[in-house]
Amino acid sequence: MSDDFRQKFKTFSERMVNVASRCINEEATKLFLVLPLINFLGYDTMNPDEVCPEHNADFSDKYKNRVDFAILKNNEPVIAIECKALGAPLKDDRGQLRSYFNAAPTVKMGVITDGMVYEFYADSDEPNMMDPNAFLSFDLHDIAKGKIEDSVVDGLKSLQKSNFDPENIGAEAKRKLVFQNLVQQIEELAQSPSEPFVRILLQNIGLSHVRSKAMADYIVLTKSAFSEFVNLRILQRLDLPTKDKRT
Repeated sequence: MSDDFRQKFKTFSERMVNVASRCINEEATKLFLVLPLINFLGYDTMNPDEVCPEHNADFSDKYKNRVDFAILKNNEPVIAIECKALGAPLKDDRGQLRSYFNAAPTVKMGVITDGMVYEFYADSDEPNMMDPNAFLSFDLHDIAKGKIEDSVVDGLKSLQKSNFDPENIGAEAKRKLVFQNLVQQIEELAQSPSEPFVRILLQNIGLSHVRSKAMADYIVLTKSAFSEFVNLRILQRLDLPTKDKRT
């Protein structure tokens, strides 16, 4: 099922990349790039009770903000989408999206996009306070080239109309943010293993007492082991034969 969705997402992204050159302003971006993705996720863009353009947070005295699209559930906004012209920097409008997000108590997810790059935000730390970091992001240019991470596939599937759960998206976003941070930490350790980390690994293989003079060699060895592990996983993913290498 994931592979089927992955292929559909790739095909969709290829189509979006092909029409992107004709999106010369924000309105064209909304019409030809953003609305198709909303529809791809299963929401009825022809139903104003489900996808509402220029939704206003008029229930707030503090904020009088609009978002380009709000996805509604039971006539209440649950997803807010802010659009920029294709190629425009997204960071400039994060504050505007945050203001709307914070003003609308039923909104559980905010999206900012230029039609190609998408950033998804939730309130994983505090209710109705948009997180500073996106829990999911992708670029349709990469997707069209087949560069589709499993985390993107799983994340986007959870946002489909048939799967989206507004009440649990915050917890899911928290899990994804922690996962992203763990991946970053592992990547940093793979590139530059710290001495405490190497000592833990050595203890696990029975080397409890390592002299400081020998530690430099073990750090280099650990870095090589990380590299070998990654190479083996790539070969397994490609279903290619592996050689039994030992250092």
